[in-house]
Amino acid sequence: MIAMMVTSDPYGHPWILSCFYGSPYPNLKRHSWEFLHTLSDDYALPWVIIGDLNMILGKSEKRGGDLYTPNESVIANNLIQEAGLIDIGFSGNPFTWWNKQAGLGSVKKCLDRSLANAEWLLIFPEANLIHIPTISSDHIAILLDTLPQTHTLSHPFHFQAMWIRDDTYPKVITSMWRQSHFTNTASHLGYNLNKTKKALKIWNKNHFGQTINYEKSGVHFSANLNHSHKDSIRRILGMNIISSSDKYHGCPLFLGKTKVQMFDSLIPKVESRIDGWKTGTWTRHATTAEEVECRGVLLATQWALERQLTHLELEIDAQAITVEWATRSSNLSWRSKDIIRDIISLASNFVYFDIIFCSRNINGIADLISKKTVALGESFLWEDPLPQWLMDAVEKDRTSIPICIGSII
Repeated sequence: MIAMMVTSDPYGHPWILSCFYGSPYPNLKRHSWEFLHTLSDDYALPWVIIGDLNMILGKSEKRGGDLYTPNESVIANNLIQEAGLIDIGFSGNPFTWWNKQAGLGSVKKCLDRSLANAEWLLIFPEANLIHIPTISSDHIAILLDTLPQTHTLSHPFHFQAMWIRDDTYPKVITSMWRQSHFTNTASHLGYNLNKTKKALKIWNKNHFGQTINYEKSGVHFSANLNHSHKDSIRRILGMNIISSSDKYHGCPLFLGKTKVQMFDSLIPKVESRIDGWKTGTWTRHATTAEEVECRGVLLATQWALERQLTHLELEIDAQAITVEWATRSSNLSWRSKDIIRDIISLASNFVYFDIIFCSRNINGIADLISKKTVALGESFLWEDPLPQWLMDAVEKDRTSIPICIGSII
């Protein structure tokens, strides 16, 4: 370990910097960590440690290799807490070491870190450890930044086509090209273009941007404030005064003691919305494709009952529904199962009722051929002999009562 005292940054507040390398050998790791614990009792100044500590503090700091065992992490975390040290965090790649192997043999760990005591963090509350990628080494480089700067990215200028549809746009352009102090044409062009860009940015922000809409803004005052002061502030801000009873989208802006009265007007609105859900579209705001299909089957069953049909067989391409129908056990949602229970109660009114699974492609082909054979008396759609599975499907569609759920929906 290399330790040094820093007295220049910040001036008058000395602190200790320790560059530490922890032992990579399992039988010596705990000894090196306990050494840090001993130093914490000797150092009374603000203290920060940086380096390859050869420790991981949790499962998230290791990827690949043998199964993670928490023994070393528990010991390391306990010693760090007892020493009063805090991991200052990092930015960049979460792993600082890689064994340079690919595939199943790849192992990555976060072995490099920076720890500091509370006194040091009070001096540098925004400090951060930056992980810098490297090419040749198995460890990445680390940089301790005690005063990170927040960099705001400048947005490049983009001309917006909607500008030309605004009546004030020509005035902005004209005012920027009216005068120029350059005799050289190129300098004149560059100077005016730069002026125009800046002017359009300001104009766009004031004209289209997120500026305060004073017509829709308001200010609220306490009841104890003098009326003349209220009026003065209102005129300076250019806003209207908001009363305690004003609402926004039906909700009161201020909650007083009479909350029941304030929200009383919401009750009929909520009831109206619920009624709309009940009497809305046939899907009734279904959340899954299976639920939509279940509602389609329910509608088809109701349709068949209204026409006093006695035999009904429904073909659907949702296998989970047919499993629930046959075994009463599937992974369907409870809402879909409720609909199927309604179908079961209606099915008792039929002499024969069944729901069977049929692939969408098979059912579509069979339905098309059966309709053609009914119309023409023979099929001209298949040159070779029909496959047996298709012949069975065609014959079934020709002799049974076809119910097209898609047409009903």
